[in-house]
Amino acid sequence: MAKKRKAAYDVSDEENKLKETNLYYDQSGIQVRRSNRNDVDYLKFHLRESDRHEIYASHHMAPADALNMGLNKSILSLTILNGKPLAMVGITTDNLIGNKAVIWMLTSQDLDKIPRRFVRNSKYFLKIFLEFYNYLENYVSIKNESSIRWIKWLGGTVDKPKPYGIEKQLFNHFYFSNYRAHNTPMSGMFYVDMIRPSKMGFVYIVWDYLNNMCIYAFYKILLSCKRHILFYLFYN
Repeated sequence: MAKKRKAAYDVSDEENKLKETNLYYDQSGIQVRRSNRNDVDYLKFHLRESDRHEIYASHHMAPADALNMGLNKSILSLTILNGKPLAMVGITTDNLIGNKAVIWMLTSQDLDKIPRRFVRNSKYFLKIFLEFYNYLENYVSIKNESSIRWIKWLGGTVDKPKPYGIEKQLFNHFYFSNYRAHNTPMSGMFYVDMIRPSKMGFVYIVWDYLNNMCIYAFYKILLSCKRHILFYLFYN
Protein backbone atom coordinates (compact mmCIF):
# COMPACT_ATOMS: atom_id res chain seq x y z
CA MET A 1 0.00 0.00 0.00
CA ALA A 2 1.39 3.37 -0.99
CA LYS A 3 2.46 5.68 1.82
CA LYS A 4 0.14 8.60 2.26
CA ARG A 5 1.87 11.88 1.43
CA LYS A 6 1.79 14.56 4.12
CA ALA A 7 -0.39 17.52 3.13
CA ALA A 8 1.47 20.72 2.29
CA TYR A 9 1.20 23.66 4.66
CA ASP A 10 -1.83 25.78 3.77
CA VAL A 11 -1.45 29.50 4.45
CA SER A 12 -5.23 29.97 4.31
CA ASP A 13 -5.59 27.71 7.35
CA GLU A 14 -3.28 29.97 9.31
CA GLU A 15 -5.21 33.06 8.21
CA ASN A 16 -8.49 31.52 9.34
CA LYS A 17 -7.03 30.74 12.76
CA LEU A 18 -5.86 34.33 13.14
CA LYS A 19 -9.22 35.72 12.06
CA GLU A 20 -10.93 33.69 14.75
CA THR A 21 -8.74 35.33 17.41
CA ASN A 22 -9.19 38.81 15.88
CA LEU A 23 -5.47 39.27 15.15
CA TYR A 24 -4.07 41.71 12.60
CA TYR A 25 -0.44 40.57 12.94
CA ASP A 26 1.35 37.56 14.45
CA GLN A 27 5.10 37.26 13.82
CA SER A 28 8.32 36.94 15.83
CA GLY A 29 6.44 36.88 19.12
CA ILE A 30 4.61 40.15 18.36
CA GLN A 31 0.84 40.30 17.93
CA VAL A 32 -1.58 43.09 17.03
CA ARG A 33 -5.29 42.74 17.81
CA ARG A 34 -8.28 44.90 18.68
CA SER A 35 -7.96 46.57 22.08
CA ASN A 36 -9.99 45.57 25.13
CA ARG A 37 -10.44 46.62 28.76
CA ASN A 38 -7.67 44.31 30.01
CA ASP A 39 -5.13 46.28 27.96
CA VAL A 40 -6.15 49.46 29.76
CA ASP A 41 -5.88 47.77 33.16
CA TYR A 42 -2.29 46.72 32.39
CA LEU A 43 -0.96 49.81 30.61
CA LYS A 44 -2.28 52.31 33.18
CA PHE A 45 0.41 50.97 35.56
CA HIS A 46 3.19 50.62 32.97
CA LEU A 47 2.87 53.74 30.83
CA ARG A 48 6.05 55.29 29.48
CA GLU A 49 7.14 58.38 31.43
CA SER A 50 7.16 60.59 28.31
CA ASP A 51 3.53 59.62 27.60
CA ARG A 52 2.54 60.37 31.21
CA HIS A 53 4.09 63.81 30.80
CA GLU A 54 2.26 64.48 27.52
CA ILE A 55 -1.24 63.57 28.67
CA TYR A 56 -0.85 65.59 31.86
CA ALA A 57 0.67 68.65 30.15
CA SER A 58 -1.98 68.70 27.43
CA HIS A 59 -5.15 67.63 29.28
CA HIS A 60 -4.30 67.06 32.97
CA MET A 61 -5.34 63.44 32.53
CA ALA A 62 -4.25 60.36 34.47
CA PRO A 63 -3.08 57.30 32.47
CA ALA A 64 -6.25 55.31 33.21
CA ASP A 65 -8.49 58.18 32.05
CA ALA A 66 -6.53 58.73 28.81
CA LEU A 67 -6.51 55.01 27.96
CA ASN A 68 -10.21 54.58 28.73
CA MET A 69 -11.13 57.61 26.63
CA GLY A 70 -9.06 56.29 23.74
CA LEU A 71 -10.69 52.86 23.94
CA ASN A 72 -14.25 54.20 24.27
CA LYS A 73 -14.09 56.93 21.61
CA SER A 74 -11.98 55.25 18.93
CA ILE A 75 -13.37 54.18 15.57
CA LEU A 76 -10.64 51.54 15.66
CA SER A 77 -8.21 50.81 18.51
CA LEU A 78 -5.40 48.24 18.26
CA THR A 79 -3.06 46.80 20.89
CA ILE A 80 0.53 45.66 20.28
CA LEU A 81 1.56 42.70 22.46
CA ASN A 82 4.49 40.38 23.14
CA GLY A 83 2.59 38.31 25.69
CA LYS A 84 1.66 41.51 27.51
CA PRO A 85 0.39 44.84 26.14
CA LEU A 86 3.13 47.12 24.82
CA ALA A 87 1.01 49.91 23.34
CA MET A 88 -2.48 50.99 22.32
CA VAL A 89 -3.08 53.04 19.18
CA GLY A 90 -6.30 54.31 17.62
CA ILE A 91 -8.21 57.07 15.83
CA THR A 92 -11.01 59.24 17.22
CA THR A 93 -13.20 61.94 15.70
CA ASP A 94 -15.98 64.32 16.70
CA ASN A 95 -17.06 64.85 13.09
CA LEU A 96 -18.49 61.67 11.60
CA ILE A 97 -18.94 63.11 8.09
CA GLY A 98 -15.55 64.82 7.81
CA ASN A 99 -12.26 63.46 6.50
CA LYS A 100 -10.11 64.29 9.55
CA ALA A 101 -9.44 62.33 12.72
CA VAL A 102 -7.08 62.33 15.68
CA ILE A 103 -4.52 59.54 15.87
CA TRP A 104 -3.24 58.63 19.33
CA MET A 105 -0.77 56.16 20.80
CA LEU A 106 0.12 55.35 24.41
CA THR A 107 3.01 52.98 25.11
CA SER A 108 5.00 51.16 27.76
CA GLN A 109 8.80 51.24 28.12
CA ASP A 110 8.99 47.71 26.71
CA LEU A 111 7.90 48.93 23.27
CA ASP A 112 11.57 49.71 22.55
CA LYS A 113 12.30 45.96 22.63
CA ILE A 114 10.12 45.00 19.67
CA PRO A 115 11.85 43.50 16.57
CA ARG A 116 12.94 45.78 13.75
CA ARG A 117 10.76 43.84 11.31
CA PHE A 118 7.61 44.94 13.12
CA VAL A 119 8.82 48.56 13.17
CA ARG A 120 9.22 48.40 9.37
CA ASN A 121 5.73 46.95 8.99
CA SER A 122 4.17 49.58 11.26
CA LYS A 123 3.61 51.69 8.15
CA TYR A 124 0.94 49.22 7.14
CA PHE A 125 -1.08 49.88 10.29
CA LEU A 126 -0.96 53.59 9.53
CA LYS A 127 -2.43 52.74 6.13
CA ILE A 128 -5.28 50.86 7.83
CA PHE A 129 -6.18 53.96 9.87
CA LEU A 130 -5.97 56.17 6.80
CA GLU A 131 -8.55 53.97 5.07
CA PHE A 132 -11.06 55.42 7.55
CA TYR A 133 -9.98 59.08 7.35
CA ASN A 134 -7.76 60.81 4.79
CA TYR A 135 -6.08 63.11 7.29
CA LEU A 136 -4.83 62.11 10.75
CA GLU A 137 -3.35 64.58 13.20
CA ASN A 138 -2.32 65.18 16.81
CA TYR A 139 0.29 66.93 18.95
CA VAL A 140 3.53 65.52 20.36
CA SER A 141 5.73 67.07 23.05
CA ILE A 142 9.09 68.40 21.87
CA LYS A 143 10.61 66.34 24.71
CA ASN A 144 9.35 63.11 23.14
CA GLU A 145 12.16 62.83 20.61
CA SER A 146 11.74 59.11 19.89
CA SER A 147 8.08 59.61 18.94
CA ILE A 148 8.97 62.54 16.67
CA ARG A 149 11.58 60.42 14.89
CA TRP A 150 9.04 57.60 14.41
CA ILE A 151 6.40 60.02 13.07
CA LYS A 152 8.85 61.35 10.49
CA TRP A 153 9.96 57.84 9.54
CA LEU A 154 6.30 56.86 9.00
CA GLY A 155 6.01 59.73 6.53
CA GLY A 156 4.29 62.25 8.79
CA THR A 157 4.77 66.01 8.64
CA VAL A 158 5.88 67.68 11.87
CA ASP A 159 5.19 71.40 12.23
CA LYS A 160 7.16 73.89 14.29
CA PRO A 161 6.59 73.75 18.06
CA LYS A 162 4.07 76.05 19.72
CA PRO A 163 2.34 76.27 23.14
CA TYR A 164 -0.42 73.71 23.44
CA GLY A 165 -2.73 72.25 26.05
CA ILE A 166 -3.58 73.23 29.61
CA GLU A 167 0.04 73.71 30.66
CA LYS A 168 0.87 75.64 27.45
CA GLN A 169 4.06 73.68 26.99
CA LEU A 170 5.76 73.35 23.62
CA PHE A 171 4.25 70.69 21.37
CA ASN A 172 4.68 69.88 17.68
CA HIS A 173 1.54 69.51 15.59
CA PHE A 174 1.90 66.57 13.19
CA TYR A 175 -0.25 64.96 10.54
CA PHE A 176 -0.40 62.09 8.06
CA SER A 177 -1.94 62.31 4.60
CA ASN A 178 -3.70 59.45 2.84
CA TYR A 179 -1.85 60.05 -0.40
CA ARG A 180 1.54 59.49 1.20
CA ALA A 181 0.47 56.31 2.96
CA HIS A 182 -0.95 54.66 -0.17
CA ASN A 183 2.53 54.75 -1.73
CA THR A 184 4.03 52.83 1.20
CA PRO A 185 5.19 49.24 0.50
CA MET A 186 4.04 46.48 2.81
CA SER A 187 7.61 45.10 3.24
CA GLY A 188 6.56 41.50 2.68
CA MET A 189 4.40 41.46 5.78
CA PHE A 190 1.97 38.59 6.38
CA TYR A 191 -1.34 40.19 7.27
CA VAL A 192 -4.79 38.88 8.12
CA ASP A 193 -7.35 41.41 6.92
CA MET A 194 -6.77 44.73 5.25
CA ILE A 195 -9.35 46.69 7.23
CA ARG A 196 -12.17 44.51 8.52
CA PRO A 197 -14.07 47.69 9.51
CA SER A 198 -17.17 47.67 11.63
CA LYS A 199 -20.46 48.41 9.86
CA MET A 200 -20.21 52.05 10.90
CA GLY A 201 -16.58 52.19 9.69
CA PHE A 202 -17.75 51.01 6.26
CA VAL A 203 -20.42 53.75 6.27
CA TYR A 204 -17.71 56.36 6.97
CA ILE A 205 -15.64 55.16 4.01
CA VAL A 206 -18.62 55.17 1.62
CA TRP A 207 -19.76 58.58 2.88
CA ASP A 208 -16.27 60.03 2.41
CA TYR A 209 -16.11 58.68 -1.15
CA LEU A 210 -19.51 60.16 -2.05
CA ASN A 211 -18.56 63.43 -0.38
CA ASN A 212 -15.39 63.70 -2.48
CA MET A 213 -17.34 62.90 -5.66
CA CYS A 214 -19.83 65.69 -4.92
CA ILE A 215 -17.00 68.18 -4.32
CA TYR A 216 -15.38 67.17 -7.62
CA ALA A 217 -18.68 67.56 -9.49
CA PHE A 218 -19.22 71.02 -7.96
CA TYR A 219 -15.68 71.98 -8.99
CA LYS A 220 -16.36 70.96 -12.60
CA ILE A 221 -19.57 73.02 -12.61
CA LEU A 222 -17.64 76.08 -11.39
CA LEU A 223 -15.06 75.63 -14.15
CA SER A 224 -17.82 75.43 -16.75
CA CYS A 225 -19.47 78.60 -15.41
CA LYS A 226 -16.09 80.37 -15.44
CA ARG A 227 -15.65 79.61 -19.14
CA HIS A 228 -19.10 80.99 -19.97
CA ILE A 229 -18.47 84.17 -17.95
CA LEU A 230 -15.10 84.78 -19.62
CA PHE A 231 -16.64 84.16 -23.05
CA TYR A 232 -19.40 86.68 -22.31
CA LEU A 233 -16.96 89.37 -21.05
CA PHE A 234 -14.58 89.13 -23.99
CA TYR A 235 -17.03 88.64 -26.85
CA ASN A 236 -19.89 90.98 -25.83
